[in-house]
Amino acid sequence: MKADAFTARPFIRKYWTLSDKLYIFGQLEVPIEIGKRTADLQFDYINMSGYIYSQSINMEQKYTSFGVNVKPGLDYFINKNWTIEATIGEFGYKNMKIKDQEKGTDNFNFGLNLSSVTFGVKYVFAK
Repeated sequence: MKADAFTARPFIRKYWTLSDKLYIFGQLEVPIEIGKRTADLQFDYINMSGYIYSQSINMEQKYTSFGVNVKPGLDYFINKNWTIEATIGEFGYKNMKIKDQEKGTDNFNFGLNLSSVTFGVKYVFAK
């Protein structure tokens, strides 16, 4: 299967001070995805005489997806401008709608598990 998509994940954050260098934040993001999935499928059939029939199908689905996620995190200032940050977990909703299908798919994600931990380095222009 192959997928091509345009994805945007705009977000806003609110910071709270824990110490001089350590901050906790809450992040609200709104992921949007517009794309297309394609797959080449091969089916083989055997009749009662043992003859094999093959059929190839090229499948294409266009889709749109949007969601809302809330992520908690920590931000630690190494010096005046550089920080190391981590998000831990995700609470969110995602809707995916495939073109020409009547209903979309809804997914909910609630958890603070270690599989959704992310790390990053950030440069802050003004503090």
